[in-house]
Amino acid sequence: MTGETTIGVFGDHSWGLGGRGALTLGARFDQWENTEGRRTVDGATTNLPGKRARSLSPRASLLFRIAPSFSLTSSAYRAFRAPTLNELYRTFQVGDVVTLANAELDAETVEGVEAGFLAGGRAFSLRATAFRMDLGDTVASVTLSARPGLITRQRQNLGSVRSDGIEVDAEARLGRTVLTLGWLHSDARVRSFAADPSLVGNRVPQIPSNQASATFRFVTAEGATFAVQGRWADTQYDDDRNVFLLGSMRTMDALLSVPLAETIELFVAGENLIGGRYEVGRTPVLTIGPPRGVRGGVRFHLAPLLSHRD
Repeated sequence: MTGETTIGVFGDHSWGLGGRGALTLGARFDQWENTEGRRTVDGATTNLPGKRARSLSPRASLLFRIAPSFSLTSSAYRAFRAPTLNELYRTFQVGDVVTLANAELDAETVEGVEAGFLAGGRAFSLRATAFRMDLGDTVASVTLSARPGLITRQRQNLGSVRSDGIEVDAEARLGRTVLTLGWLHSDARVRSFAADPSLVGNRVPQIPSNQASATFRFVTAEGATFAVQGRWADTQYDDDRNVFLLGSMRTMDALLSVPLAETIELFVAGENLIGGRYEVGRTPVLTIGPPRGVRGGVRFHLAPLLSHRD
């Protein structure tokens, strides 16, 4: 049992730049507190320490239009995340891995900068953004011991983590046909951890270096929609020591929806249509993602369907 209180206040303001863009400044203040924590195991109750944190999170962003079809973007920010009740108090086991909670966890913080551009118009658009994020006190599952049949980990605050990368999105429109492409590259690594320096330089678990997606969507004049989406992700690790490597993932989904009335549509969707066998976990027991699947149903909308597709 525990009592948790979170209070947040935020605000922002934008200034126009004479029709050439906008400058936006904002800030958020958070106060987080956990009190009266208790854990009962086999009838024995242990009082847990209370935790409190306060954080001011400022943000500044700039959009500046160089030409009618080309704009520059940039932003700088600081953010705060309190540890969840699951991370603080819930111990669990998956496969051979036992993950211990940690009532001593501190809140995470992140400081980041981004810069990029927007180009194109109604028929074609391209957006690219480069980013760098430095995370402090990152909550991670740290391996304490490993032996055959039992791996013990605990939620701990890493010293710092840095993530560098670039994100690119492109969209082309031809009548009622829309094609969207996306790519994300992210290199997230541990920069410091005084409790176990051997983790420094390791990749952060469950973050692939590269991800890509492609979506094709066609909408008829009557409002019927057909869409196909393909997704791919590079290899990633499932543990802090970078021992359990997960293979790359590829999958394809499809959706067909047909309006039956102004606010009702019938749909059928297929998932993982190519039947790709991809890994989602190693504990070290291998967990495989869902196989091919088909679902369907009826959707009810509060507004007429055609208003969503125009």
